[in-house]
Amino acid sequence: MALAVKSWKALGTSVHVLATDAGELVTATTAVSEVLDEVDIAYSRFRDDSELSRLNASPGRPVRVSPLLATAIDAAQRAARLTDGAVDPTIGHAIRVAGYDDDFSRVADQGRPVNLRAWRVPGWQAIRFDRRSRTVLVPAGVELDLGSTGKALAADLAARAALAAAGAGGVLVGLGGDIATAGTPPSGGWRIHIAEDSRVAPDADGEVICVPRSPLDPRHRGAAPHHRPTNEPAGHRSVPDGHGCRRDLPRRQHRVDGGDRSR
Repeated sequence: MALAVKSWKALGTSVHVLATDAGELVTATTAVSEVLDEVDIAYSRFRDDSELSRLNASPGRPVRVSPLLATAIDAAQRAARLTDGAVDPTIGHAIRVAGYDDDFSRVADQGRPVNLRAWRVPGWQAIRFDRRSRTVLVPAGVELDLGSTGKALAADLAARAALAAAGAGGVLVGLGGDIATAGTPPSGGWRIHIAEDSRVAPDADGEVICVPRSPLDPRHRGAAPHHRPTNEPAGHRSVPDGHGCRRDLPRRQHRVDGGDRSR
């Protein structure tokens, strides 16, 4: 089955939308674009007019946030709990003073040495978030940054919206390496080429993983990971049997790259 593909840039990263039904690609990509626009204005750290920026500028008092920002903060807090703080949304100030406050491309164009400064991270427990009322209290001196989880959440939301707009078939959304699928996968599953450098061609050395099922399908919650990296020699890869994946998949696949800045 030939897949229809559309790629562009958004949120400071690469966007790839793949659809099993070429006739629904425009509809799917329109839905993805709308979701990414909503994400950008809700929780971009790089926009002064984003809802997240306004929240960070209102420390010390409860603020009622939109459903989308509440969902993003909830996802970030959950990741912090599950990783015992290794993924922490309160790193905003620390990474800003470290120089991570602009697009990588513009920083590189400046040609100046990058001076790094270390800053203590307050810790995710400092945030007071009430899921039911959608109120958030950010203490003084704390800045939220949702980059560690926000792009993955955006991919999930975008894939779900793309499938709803298309009405049938299957879609895959890749945002700078964060991948989400929805609907019925193509025969053999979604095949993704992984390489060291996001600029390499799809047939360069790398690994192939198979994403056979939709992570949004409630029947598969808690199941084994859908992304299955292989360790076969370069030139031909195989994936485990089961879950609709074929063995001995060719190395030339659609590439979903990473390495870009996420918001």
